[in-house]
Amino acid sequence: MSNNKKLNPLKVLAILLVVIATVLVFFMAPENMQPQTVDQIRPVQNLPSKAADISNEKRTIATAWQWDNLPVKEQKIDSANHQQSTHFDVDYIYNALKIVKLDEYGEVVTDHQALQALNETLAYSGLQLDREALAELQDLIKLGLPGKAGEQTAEIVGNYYQYLDAERELNTIYNADGPATNPGAMYAEILALRELYLGKAVSDGLFAISNADARYMFESFRIKSDSSLTDEEKSTHQLENVKRHGEEIIIVPNWNVRYADFLTAKKQLQETDLADDDKRSQLRELVQQRFTQEELEKVRDLHLETF
Repeated sequence: MSNNKKLNPLKVLAILLVVIATVLVFFMAPENMQPQTVDQIRPVQNLPSKAADISNEKRTIATAWQWDNLPVKEQKIDSANHQQSTHFDVDYIYNALKIVKLDEYGEVVTDHQALQALNETLAYSGLQLDREALAELQDLIKLGLPGKAGEQTAEIVGNYYQYLDAERELNTIYNADGPATNPGAMYAEILALRELYLGKAVSDGLFAISNADARYMFESFRIKSDSSLTDEEKSTHQLENVKRHGEEIIIVPNWNVRYADFLTAKKQLQETDLADDDKRSQLRELVQQRFTQEELEKVRDLHLETF
């Protein structure tokens, strides 16, 4: 498609939907990144401290990772003899995956955080892995993460890579259609691809927030385009849409009411004559009083402690 071709609103919406639906915030251009070589692998002693990553409160890939199973710098051994060889940066793979949570049974929790980890894991190679390289990456993951969690993680990484490849092909087809692209039909096909390659349970978990964002965008577009509604009615419907979206993406009990109450108290504090340092100190106390630490982790992107 020509670069000079102007996109109509439907095309712009389609592009935005793809960006949000896939959440590929870590996407890197192939020409800018190349796979790591054995010589670029750092020694185990230079890897991040395990103690710094392990939390007593949470089980994650970081807490289950086994450094002793992994190759060290320049180690090359025949895999047929159960020896280790890798063209990947072990440090990078660990840091990309370490935030993924494990449940009480040691199984991978497939949520938005896991989706971010998947995108980062696959980003550094420019998503140009042949079958052999992908299998090597999966084997590396299973070495560092033995047992059920490693098997699950490796399988999801492989399936997700296959999904990304299929999604790129779908985007190419729809891009060729130009203004004729139907955002609803395109998104429905993306959902079908996810379920095909990842399975419904994994897909629903990974893309829960992405799907909520997409539903919000579709509903916002519908409300704005509904000529039967007055401006006041559109505002009312959109406010309900915003509240519903907040409840879907922020899994905190009674979030909307509590957050509105917090914003009111925060605004009152901001309007006082206190010095800035005192305001920030009181705001931190306000945040700690209103929300638990677990809740704050879920809404950290809102930067509650910032005016």
